[in-house]
Amino acid sequence: MPVTTGGGSSTEPPPNGHGAIYSGVTGKTIAAGTWTVSVGLKCSGPITYQHLRARIFKKAGTTYTQVGTDIVLSTFLTIPTGLHTFTASGSLPSVTFTGVHVLYLDLQGAGSSSATIIYVPVGGTHASLVIPS
Repeated sequence: MPVTTGGGSSTEPPPNGHGAIYSGVTGKTIAAGTWTVSVGLKCSGPITYQHLRARIFKKAGTTYTQVGTDIVLSTFLTIPTGLHTFTASGSLPSVTFTGVHVLYLDLQGAGSSSATIIYVPVGGTHASLVIPS
């Protein structure tokens, strides 16, 4: 799940299919409330972002519908070489996943660098997501 970069643009790039898919929500409705995202990043060199955000989508085939707004993991940051974990929460609306939908999570960052970013396990996965019950 690479970080999709927007190069500082005010328009976010669309999902690129390299995010994380959670299929356990198919056929369920998730209540409005607080969602918490944790992600581990390992950087090969310093990288600077104007922001680093998690985006939650309802996905059916190649169609992505964003749920609410981005969850901001950090703003105006330089991630040094090494392993780092980011956790943030945001309030999102209720969402229903029909039989064709899965939940799709990706990361979006505005900035530039030649550093390589690798996702590393956080609690046994590359990203963890806590949803309202």
